[in-house]
Amino acid sequence: MIDVVSKNGNFMLNLGPRPDGTFDGPTVALLHEIGDWLSVNGEAVYGSRPFEIYGEGPTHQMGHVAFAKDRIPYTAEDIRFTRKENALYVFLLGWPFAGKISVKALGKQGFLKEEIRKVTMLGNGGELGFVQDTAALTVTLPEEKPCNTAWVLKLET
Repeated sequence: MIDVVSKNGNFMLNLGPRPDGTFDGPTVALLHEIGDWLSVNGEAVYGSRPFEIYGEGPTHQMGHVAFAKDRIPYTAEDIRFTRKENALYVFLLGWPFAGKISVKALGKQGFLKEEIRKVTMLGNGGELGFVQDTAALTVTLPEEKPCNTAWVLKLET
C-alpha cells in the first residue's frame, strides 16, 4: 500500500466475502492488521500527496507483485515519501539494525528545499535527533517501535 501511495497510485483491496456474507479468518486478520497500522500512521496516508520522488532503495515493486509469494522483501534501505502541508513523511520499509537511518535524497543538496525543524516518529511521541549534511539526512531512531511494520518519520519544515 505504501509503495502505491508514494507513487500517486490508488490502492484497492479486493476481498470477496463467502456466500453467507462473512469473511474468512485470514482476511479478517489482514483487515485488522491494516486498520491497526493506519490508526498509528494514517496521517501519512490520508490526504497526502506524492513528494518529488517516490522514494529510494533497491526494491521498486508496485501493485499486485507486492502480494505475490515470490516478491522481493523490502530492506532497511527501502524508503518511501508522501507530503502534506508543512510535513514530509518518510516511510521506513525495513528497520535498520544500527538504530539510525540515512536518507540520501534528503541531504542538504537533495530534494527537500526547506529547512527541517523537527523529526518525530508517528506513534512514538518524542522528537528524534537528526543531522542533515550534504550527503544525507541521518535520524537516530527510538529504541521502541510503535508498530510491527513500516515505520513513519514525520519531518516538519
